[in-house]
Amino acid sequence: MSVLVFAETWEGSFKKATFEAVSYAKRIADTNGDSVVAVTFGSVSDTTDLGAYGANKTINVPNITAFGNDTFAAALAEVAEAEGANTMVISNTNNGGSVAPLLAVKANAALISNAVAVPESTAPLTVKRKSFSSKGFAFYKSQREKNIITIIPNAIGVQEFGGSAEAASYE
Repeated sequence: MSVLVFAETWEGSFKKATFEAVSYAKRIADTNGDSVVAVTFGSVSDTTDLGAYGANKTINVPNITAFGNDTFAAALAEVAEAEGANTMVISNTNNGGSVAPLLAVKANAALISNAVAVPESTAPLTVKRKSFSSKGFAFYKSQREKNIITIIPNAIGVQEFGGSAEAASYE
């Protein structure tokens, strides 16, 4: 099994939110003995850099170069199925927040948005998230086999684990 991460880029370079999402996914993967697979789109400088933040493998989808919610969601669902990912992590940026609900439908997964902490439990998945217009917190539980978690940028923090990632391409 694996934890899949949508690794966002801007002009070929990774955003800080991507490093945060990968290190968050690593913490989940360590709990379950899973691996972390980061998915990138288009032209990316060096995907193996994500290994330092916890990615075991990076998969680039080079033939999708322009952002499109439905296109990205469909490709992420295909890669998730191929990699056996039951948990998917997405930073709740403008792009990530618009892809996550479509991915949830395509992957037949539960969606927990606005996470602010690493899951307290993975069986069932229990995640602390912001609620009530960010004035309070709630703990959401999911009994679903597949789950998507969006994290609020800068809420979790970036953590380096060291290591390198195997690079692959998905056509």
